Amino acid sequence: MTKKAKTSDAVRILRNRYVKHEPERKASVEAERVNAQVARMIYDLRNDAGLTQKELAELVGTTQSVISRLEDADYEGHSLSMLNRIAEALKQKVSVTTRGVDDLEHDLLLPSEMENRRAILRQFSEDFAFAARLLRLAVDIAEAFCRERNSEYEVTTEIVIGGILAQEIRRFRAITLVSERGYVENAEVLTRSLFEGLLAERFILRSPIALEACSPGLRNAREKLPKISDQYSRGEFHTHLYTALGPLTFKRLRDKGEIEEELESVMDSAIAHVERTLGPEWVAKLMDRPWSYSGLTIAQLAENYGLSTYHRQAYGIQSSTVHANDALRFTSLDQTTEPPTLLLGLATDDRHLRQLPRVVRLAAGVLGILLQDLDECFALACRNRLDDLFFGNRRLTQEQDQDAFSVAAHQ
Repeated sequence: MTKKAKTSDAVRILRNRYVKHEPERKASVEAERVNAQVARMIYDLRNDAGLTQKELAELVGTTQSVISRLEDADYEGHSLSMLNRIAEALKQKVSVTTRGVDDLEHDLLLPSEMENRRAILRQFSEDFAFAARLLRLAVDIAEAFCRERNSEYEVTTEIVIGGILAQEIRRFRAITLVSERGYVENAEVLTRSLFEGLLAERFILRSPIALEACSPGLRNAREKLPKISDQYSRGEFHTHLYTALGPLTFKRLRDKGEIEEELESVMDSAIAHVERTLGPEWVAKLMDRPWSYSGLTIAQLAENYGLSTYHRQAYGIQSSTVHANDALRFTSLDQTTEPPTLLLGLATDDRHLRQLPRVVRLAAGVLGILLQDLDECFALACRNRLDDLFFGNRRLTQEQDQDAFSVAAHQ
């Protein structure tokens, strides 16, 4: 018997697991794509000919409402005979072709991607193979998380942690996608978002480090935080703090008069609930720190949960304060021509590509820490698989040396 060839392609693994045996879902997605494409084609052809819907309808021998429906992406009644009538009226010809999925994916690649992608996957094959195994394990842990409900946690906490987990898996997959196409800078930004997701998970599930172990700045910031109400556990109250960010952001905009009156009632009940749950001191603290759900800065929050090393690595790649100048890294002038030619850097140069393994490994380390936390807190029985994947006999710890996951990725 011939064995099936194994694949390390994460997209193919997920497609085989969730879509391969659901032909109705695949057919529905393809039908929607075709409907939208046909509707857009009719619209573009009519506009190119300078015709209104009514004028085209008269040429075709139908009504304006029929043309309107045909130009609706949600319309499912396109017929070949009607398309031929429209094409003849516009002096066009209908041509029917079939294309494979690989051809469509190829169309989405920029020239630089088509040149570099295969070379990148070959040069960094071990890193991407490791990322694929980690992604497969993350999906298994997500499935176990959904099955193994932990009665120690409130339902709201489980829902929020589940959302963070799903978001982190999607972010990690996005990091591998942009990395294999050579967009190292974009992978760096996504890795920072991935790290912030880990911080949110730790804020909800984990206890902070001891006060005496804090730096003076963090100790001072923690001492100024309001107290947690006795009616809530720390994890439950932190869940409320995390979910309060949206309503309080809306409240901040409303207080500045930046929200239209008719929209205010939409969030009024949510804001009132947040104010009752958190109390006036916490509301005032968070209102004074836009985009913070903890009352601490990102750096302080990282130190508070033993992740300072990862914070330095994630934010040391590229300071978040220089994003406004990022565009200057992708343009230059060719002074050898007259007038000088503007050059756009669609392809990533070799110097930046050499940073790619570090970004992928850092992202893998961040996701691994989060998966370990969930395994411990929700008793998912996946710790041995995590250890085998990352370190063999070694354990994930809160503070890793800079090359720890580099070593793990190549075991």
